[in-house]
Amino acid sequence: MIHRSVFVFALGFVFALPLLAQDFTPPVLTPNISGTAGNHGWYTSDVAVSWTMTDDESDVIVLAGCEPLVVTNDTAGETVFCSALSLGGIATSSYTIRRDATAPVALQHGLELIRLARTLL
Repeated sequence: MIHRSVFVFALGFVFALPLLAQDFTPPVLTPNISGTAGNHGWYTSDVAVSWTMTDDESDVIVLAGCEPLVVTNDTAGETVFCSALSLGGIATSSYTIRRDATAPVALQHGLELIRLARTLL
């Protein structure tokens, strides 16, 4: 039998959640990242992102984000996020992906750079 409800305001909506058990902690949101890690937090391949949402005391409801995705283009910083709710409250987590899978172009001499610049003009 439900004796009372918890009312939570999130993302412009009011959720009435039945209070069946005590839950004093929000869900734990963990990003799962797979890709080839390079130096200083950069990835050198496509990067797959998914989220694990856990709460041992109540069910978890996704509010926003949290969709699995794959970053396939080079980026200096694409931030993905996840926001979820349980009887213990709201949790939000984010992760920034930096991807550089383009091989560098090396010139042997400065003279070659000048020749290249002239052909582009």
